[in-house]
Amino acid sequence: MNKKDEIELLLSEKRSVDILGLCKSFLNNEIPDELVSIDGFNFERKDRKGKSGGGILVYISQLLNYKRREDLESGDIETIWLEIIFPNSKSVLYCSGYRPPSAKTSWVDFFAGEIDKASCGDNEIIISGDFNIDLMKEPPRYWSNALQDFNLTQVISSPTRVTDNSTTMIDHIYTNRPNNITEVNVPNISMSDHYPICITRSTKSLDKKKSHITITYRDYKRFNATEYLTDLACVNFDTLQVIDNPNIALEQFYKLLLPILDKHAKIKTKRVKYQNSPRWMNSTINEARHKRDLYHKKKDPENYRKWRNKVTELIREAKQMYYRESIEENKNMSDIWRHLKEFNASNNNKSPITHLTYQNSSADSPKEIANMYNDYITNIANSLKNDNPIPLETSKISDYVNSKIPINASFNFQYITDDEVLKLLLKLNVNKSAGTDNIGPRILKLSAPVIHKAIAYLVNISILHNTFPDKLKEAKITPIFKKGDKSTPGNYRPISILPTISKIFEKHMASQIREFINHFDLLQKEQSGFRQHHSCMTALTKMTDKWLSEIDKGNLTGTVFLDFSKAFDLVNHEILLKKLKLYRFNINSLNLLNSYLQNRHQEVHIGNAFSEKLSIKTGVPQGSVLGPLLFILYVNDLPLHIDHSDIDIFADDATLQDSSNRTDSLSHNLQSDVNNVISWCKQNDMLLNEKKTKCMLIGTSQKLSKCNSNLEIKVNNYCIENSKCEKLLGVHIDQNLSYENHIDYVCKNVSSKTALLEVGLCVEMANTDWPITQVIVVTESNRCPAGFTLIDRTYDKKEEADLWQDGLFRRKVCRYLCVERSAPAGKDVLVDLTVLNERDAIPAGFTCVDFTSDTREKALKKKMFCVRYMSSSLTQDAISELVLLSKGLRRPPNGYTLVGELNGMALCYKMSKFRAEETQNQQLQGHSSPMFHTQGYPTSPGHMNMSNMASSLPYAPSPMNRKIGPPERTESSLGMGVVTLKPGAQKEPASPACMQHSSLQFSRNVTSGYFHFGRYRDVIDKMKSRNFHDNKISSYDFSDMYITLPHNKINDQLSKHIKCSFDRERKAYICTSESKGFLSLADYKSYKSLTFSYLCNALFFLFDIIYVRLGEDYKQVVAIAMGTNCTPLAAD
Repeated sequence: MNKKDEIELLLSEKRSVDILGLCKSFLNNEIPDELVSIDGFNFERKDRKGKSGGGILVYISQLLNYKRREDLESGDIETIWLEIIFPNSKSVLYCSGYRPPSAKTSWVDFFAGEIDKASCGDNEIIISGDFNIDLMKEPPRYWSNALQDFNLTQVISSPTRVTDNSTTMIDHIYTNRPNNITEVNVPNISMSDHYPICITRSTKSLDKKKSHITITYRDYKRFNATEYLTDLACVNFDTLQVIDNPNIALEQFYKLLLPILDKHAKIKTKRVKYQNSPRWMNSTINEARHKRDLYHKKKDPENYRKWRNKVTELIREAKQMYYRESIEENKNMSDIWRHLKEFNASNNNKSPITHLTYQNSSADSPKEIANMYNDYITNIANSLKNDNPIPLETSKISDYVNSKIPINASFNFQYITDDEVLKLLLKLNVNKSAGTDNIGPRILKLSAPVIHKAIAYLVNISILHNTFPDKLKEAKITPIFKKGDKSTPGNYRPISILPTISKIFEKHMASQIREFINHFDLLQKEQSGFRQHHSCMTALTKMTDKWLSEIDKGNLTGTVFLDFSKAFDLVNHEILLKKLKLYRFNINSLNLLNSYLQNRHQEVHIGNAFSEKLSIKTGVPQGSVLGPLLFILYVNDLPLHIDHSDIDIFADDATLQDSSNRTDSLSHNLQSDVNNVISWCKQNDMLLNEKKTKCMLIGTSQKLSKCNSNLEIKVNNYCIENSKCEKLLGVHIDQNLSYENHIDYVCKNVSSKTALLEVGLCVEMANTDWPITQVIVVTESNRCPAGFTLIDRTYDKKEEADLWQDGLFRRKVCRYLCVERSAPAGKDVLVDLTVLNERDAIPAGFTCVDFTSDTREKALKKKMFCVRYMSSSLTQDAISELVLLSKGLRRPPNGYTLVGELNGMALCYKMSKFRAEETQNQQLQGHSSPMFHTQGYPTSPGHMNMSNMASSLPYAPSPMNRKIGPPERTESSLGMGVVTLKPGAQKEPASPACMQHSSLQFSRNVTSGYFHFGRYRDVIDKMKSRNFHDNKISSYDFSDMYITLPHNKINDQLSKHIKCSFDRERKAYICTSESKGFLSLADYKSYKSLTFSYLCNALFFLFDIIYVRLGEDYKQVVAIAMGTNCTPLAAD
């Protein structure tokens, strides 16, 4: 990773490089693909598993067609095999490999096995890599014999690694077609201690020129909105009123609008120059690189190191300046992320399609590829049709509708008013693309005051004649790569863009259909997709609540996750219209919807090439407003066919579920309803994908281990897979509902985004030049507070840096160090630390980190970790880095000082200097402004440092305390409601005016809209042992007690922004916010203190969720804290 910028510069200069294989990439699963990508290249990686080091990384030009040949890779050695595909020519197999110096002879056996498989079919093979076998000496016989068996020739003849003490040729290139190699080169490039080894392979069929891109666009550079509207106002759109044909009227509308638009914003075509070098590249970097390479050739190590470091520094500064300026030009967060993705994200999904194969034919030119892909997506429905369709059963739908709608009620489309059209135009999203008519939403929104009456007439004449205009049924398709083989059309997602005017038509039609079905409650309650007040979250909550309830009853829940193949594309228009007729759509509305569905066409865009327009026979229109609504009406009767289990549907995702204490009963009921689903599919021209349909048994670990059997369910005589974890609506659900897999997935995803942000901002988020201002210990790696850096890996071997590593009652106890770095102005900085035995005396001036910050449990085992802070105004030396070395290592890295051992790992620190004048300037500029005013308002949302929140609270532990234990609360300037519970008594504080505080209420139910507080059994047992008693509590099981504050008693302004519910199984809060702001969440297994913060409308609301202190004869519970003008309350 530290050479990535240099590699990017090399590839931009050496434009003839098509494949670059890198050995010893030192990548791991914590480094996301986004940080490895280089513009203009695809890449494949193979990281070393289980330990650090090694790894293979191969960059492939986007002009090359290739596919990864994992079938040739054994997995026992580090190799990557690629098949390079040339048009009208034989493919070439390329391998990049790395053999460690310590490899045994078995490595060669595995390697020979891979070559043996690759040699089948007389393939041309090229192998390159660092094999750590010096060919300037006599190579080992086992190596020579293995390669001679496959007729491989080694083409490198110069030394590839030259040091002061040795000259070796350990990097090789082998091929079985040496006549195809036209050039061999070992250039003296000073990027590494190995020279690169290069070959040129002749080919007549590859166009190596990276052509410029030609684009067509509407030029708004000199667009003047006032002049445009003035000219548009002179157009007489009333001439449309005499036209009685919707298609002709729309064409006339275009004839009136487009000349004015073309006059002020012409359609232009320009050639976009290919970007050779990175955007941050400048001449100063080039000059420094040339000097570095010069000193390397002269073998001047001192000046070489000097200019090597200079190049690194210049690149970092150039990237930092470029990225910062680019980000500062954007005004909202979405634009910032878009630019960060442009800088760092992998371009694999955006790279041009250069080759497709479909039905034993191939396409290489953009025009051919566009036509092939269009042919694929328009004919996919025919290839997936049911072989044995069943006539549609209408009786269940009829009975259902008759129970909902009066016999004389029916649906018909109504006309639209001018004002309604104006409102719809003004709500258009101007960031959306234009359709085939080249009129984007920006122009329609701007033109709304002039054209809204004309568009209202177009909509109404279409309703009058039951005809949807043909021009609005033409879609523009752009394929976006998903994953897999890039030459397979099925691995691309078609993005459909319709004319913007059609959205006005469709929104009017959809709003009336929605009003009708909502009025008569036609949609099944099991459907959560594309409905108001429904979402993935509501669907998941409903399902998981049922599953948790069955777990509480001691039952098992069997689930079947149904997967429908291309569900939206397989909708049969005739069947859809039959169902709409059953739902009481009258003949006029059916004719209009039939016109909307029929005679639709689409064309595929590949670069600047367009395919032929093809007709779409089935499916609801992709990218439309009306399509999703028609789809959920199409599948609305599916729940009526389910007899023995429950079903939940979100659009085309359906889940069957049934509960019992016997797996045979579950299998029988679920199999019966799976058969019903298959029958429904045959009636409705849908297809159930048996290979992607999965089943899962949900229950407690004990219950699952006792049953010791799986569900036995078949789809089309295929036994579907029993899964232990499935991704359902974006959440990984496992058998025990522990969410551990999902938490790991989210952490990995957040980690990659954080890494993306840090690299994009050149590590300004966690500035290592700033000193450490706070050190804490946490119990889990995902509990590292915002603004802190987690030390969960050792410095040298990247092993887990757990400070405890012990088991207690089968629960793993973990401890991790976290450090906070921030601008030192006005703060105490870390200047010294020490590790002591448990009974040693704490040195003067030191603070002992005794307790974990998240759970207030013992921080270390038989050790004490002590730190010493000093005001930044009194020193310019502070600790800037803490590292832990793997067990058994005691020698600190260069520049570090050894402190002592924590759980067998050596703790080391590095001292750095910071300049006092910088901290003063930062303080003057407001970078270290105080966190709160006296009444709880933040000084400025733009300058808030959320990571310092804990230290800003009125009850936060002071770093100068001798022991950091459970804090003593004295007084709150934020307005705290404090309740003190004593044996046999309950005291309620006086309520400030702004707090509608009531007495505590108790409930076992977890209901959305409440703030819930929970306890562990051990805490409750201690309460019971102290004769704590209250009539409201004694009737409940103490192991499952919840203290609930009624939602209507919480500050009104706050309650409309946040809703929280407590997850009993996870011991975690689930909070949602309906407005913009900052919401800090946490989940935990046990706690003594927890703080949530929420920033909304420049007001700071603080919740001190629970604080429990077990004293001699009482305990203190903070019930609620909120408000901005609350009178401070003292703890009792």
